Amino acid sequence: LFLGRLPAEGVGNYFVPVLFQFILVFPLLNRWCDKHFPSFVWGCLALDVAFELLCRDLPLHQPLTAFLYTGCLLRYLFAVALGVWLAQVRPDGRLAAGEWAGVAASLGLLFAWYAANGAWPPFNPLSGGISCLIAGYPLGLAALGLRFLPVTPRRAAGRLVGAFGQNSYHIYLVQMLYFISIYRFLDLLVFSK
Repeated sequence: LFLGRLPAEGVGNYFVPVLFQFILVFPLLNRWCDKHFPSFVWGCLALDVAFELLCRDLPLHQPLTAFLYTGCLLRYLFAVALGVWLAQVRPDGRLAAGEWAGVAASLGLLFAWYAANGAWPPFNPLSGGISCLIAGYPLGLAALGLRFLPVTPRRAAGRLVGAFGQNSYHIYLVQMLYFISIYRFLDLLVFSK
């Protein structure tokens, strides 16, 4: 509990400690970003890649090791740096052709991973260190959202989607509790049979 971990294993246990780490580290990242923006973006990429290379041989099948790996903010630094870059350099979501090429390359890596493995493990927290390589994928989604979604939705469906986005933290906590308690119960009684 000191680390912010729920007392049982489940999908998303790493979310709470990562949130605490970002609360502590974001002021430092913000200062770094304000002082020298290019070194911030490239430095976050370098830290992300260095962390993945250091963790390459960890026994990620063990629950504690897997939790410590997925719960470390260094895995997410490049995606955060790209988000900051998008907010500062392209706040309207209009990416240049070369930037869309980076998004396409990221998607290409994602599909190549799928073709080689027959699954979508890049979204699995234990995917083996390719999160920085596919960070262009969420960048592209965010750019499309900034470009085409209204800032203030006028229709009821848009307001409903906006309300889900605002409550996503709570939805995620409910999801974690579902996988920890209800899903295990259903797995024992229903799914395993």
